[in-house]
Amino acid sequence: MRALDSNQERWRANAGELSPAFIDAGCIVSIIFLALTTLLWNYQALPLQYWDESRNANNALEMVLGSGWLVPAYDGQVDHWNTKPPLLIWLMAGLMKLGFAPLLAVRLPSAIAACLTMILVWVVVRYGLRDRFAAAIAVILLFSSKIYTGIHGAHTGDYDTLLALFITGYILSVWQALIAQDTQKKYWRLCAGICLVLAVLTKGPAGAFGLIGLCLFFAMTGQLLSIVKDWRWWFVGIAAISFCLSYYITRELYDPGYLNAVWINEITGRYSETNEAHYYGHWFYISTLFKQFEPGALFLLLIGVSLCSSNVARKRLVQISFFSGAGIVILLSSAKTQLYWYLIPAIPLLSIAAAIAVVDAIRKFHLQRTAIRMFCILFLALPLLVSIYKNAFSLPAKAQQKARISQYGVLFDELRRTGNMQRPITVIDDGVDNTAGLVNYNPELKFYTRLEQQKGSIIRTKKLVDAAAISGLVASCDYKNTKTLRAMLNHVLIDRNVCVAGYKD
Repeated sequence: MRALDSNQERWRANAGELSPAFIDAGCIVSIIFLALTTLLWNYQALPLQYWDESRNANNALEMVLGSGWLVPAYDGQVDHWNTKPPLLIWLMAGLMKLGFAPLLAVRLPSAIAACLTMILVWVVVRYGLRDRFAAAIAVILLFSSKIYTGIHGAHTGDYDTLLALFITGYILSVWQALIAQDTQKKYWRLCAGICLVLAVLTKGPAGAFGLIGLCLFFAMTGQLLSIVKDWRWWFVGIAAISFCLSYYITRELYDPGYLNAVWINEITGRYSETNEAHYYGHWFYISTLFKQFEPGALFLLLIGVSLCSSNVARKRLVQISFFSGAGIVILLSSAKTQLYWYLIPAIPLLSIAAAIAVVDAIRKFHLQRTAIRMFCILFLALPLLVSIYKNAFSLPAKAQQKARISQYGVLFDELRRTGNMQRPITVIDDGVDNTAGLVNYNPELKFYTRLEQQKGSIIRTKKLVDAAAISGLVASCDYKNTKTLRAMLNHVLIDRNVCVAGYKD
């Protein structure tokens, strides 16, 4: 670590003795610029995702159109398929009300949540441990994770990135409460309780997943009994549970049957039963970490170095972040429904543990300046550049070319540019099968149809079996039907990727 310290001193001298405050401000500005520009600069090139994101988008749009703000709806009916509390939907609907472009309104909460999470991780490691190098590594590991920044993550309008912000918030608040001065402990306890409530209001029972790791941390460090005896933690916990239960009780009063739907969909339907054949074995999440959390997963193998640290605050932060992340992984691995993006709340925590572990290893083994430079290039700069390229360019391009991605937003935009949205349009789409039993289910089509109807367009949806009797302007982005429909058209206007549109006599 001496080589690292001498490098920092030499750099400061050459830079005109930049103040620590100026450097820290630059780091935070860089994080904001990195996150928001990379995730949002080319956001419209990534089609609205068929599953989850488009469902959330419809819930938000229906709120804006007057369905009510307490009970989300889909297609004019109370939504008991998406039973998550509506915090994310409120954020999306609020942005739509403020006049943001609909797709931007859907994705902005996730991008901002990712940005705030990276700032939170940086601030805690930088100021809590006074380690700027470890803070930078933690942020880079987080942003380089394919799970965290990909589809269903920070790039799309899904729950898990916002959930990760609040779970990380209450776990780090507990750490601060453990090491803070007595006069400050109450504020950190309060912050932990608020973050817990917000996590539950984001994704229901999943918001409490971080508590499993906290219990593991307290048990492993011998603090469980002292926490149980502290009435102040009981007060925070009971207050948080009361706030959460008040939402569920109020929702049940306005929406009878909601609690039963939550039980079936979020607990028995996902944890104890395999939903839609999404089960891949007990080692699925571990293998996913080594595939999509690189190089962070490798750095976690150095965790033993940090666990032997004599710095109590540093050791406690590694323990609480690692055990909390591991607790989430263990809980998910025992469930019967497994999806890779469920891991997202664990990634910020594991990034902190991995970053501190690798810096402690550098100190322990006294790596020379050349070795540190090679480490920064191969394990930090290169993954970061790959992540920036993937999120800003590669991911949207690949999604547009994907054969089964519905792209009605792109189709309607092109029809509008060519002046054809003024004519009645018949969309041929058979939808997909779903566990809710919805007929002709295509939430991406539903979302863009509602938007175009608000602009005065006339759009009807029919099945392929009805196409023979239809004339006029016909369109489809249903990959199962486009080949057949293309042969029926007398004049083709658009034929790109999975979409086709034209006139039929």
